[in-house]
Amino acid sequence: MQVGGVYVRLFLKDPKFPLRNPKRFLEGLLDQYASAVAATHVKGNGLVDPELALLLSAALVSLLRVHPSLADHVAHLGYIPKLVASTANESKRENMSSGEAVARECSEDLLPSEVGGMSTNQTSQERVRLSCLRVLHQLAASTACAEAMATTGIGSPQVIFLTLLRRILLKLLN
Repeated sequence: MQVGGVYVRLFLKDPKFPLRNPKRFLEGLLDQYASAVAATHVKGNGLVDPELALLLSAALVSLLRVHPSLADHVAHLGYIPKLVASTANESKRENMSSGEAVARECSEDLLPSEVGGMSTNQTSQERVRLSCLRVLHQLAASTACAEAMATTGIGSPQVIFLTLLRRILLKLLN
């Protein structure tokens, strides 16, 4: 798969490889990721492979780690409210089935292939929601993105974070 003139799987093998136009790659990843996330949230849609969203999120996280200054650009593009809204809407629709998987997903750098085999209890929608949280977590390192997250009126990120933290703690205590 090619995005913004870059092959995504090759980029994931060597994220530090110098890109000709990292902003174009970032914008392409965000466009396709937002589309893939929206498509996986539609119930009964068998046309979209959820692994695509996981692959794109891994590329986004890797790109933002190598080029942290690009996160400010994301805030200006307006993708923060979309990512927060998709995470908030999905968490209202479904309960997380595995708090341990959430803890591992948030604390480790997992590639889509590893995420796919991590837990058989997770639905594809849950895995996509977790990938969205990984992207938001990486973006939160930017002040502009953190401010954009704080000002979104959709599903307050603090509520999402506290809800997930509560589920993780309950699972670990049981």
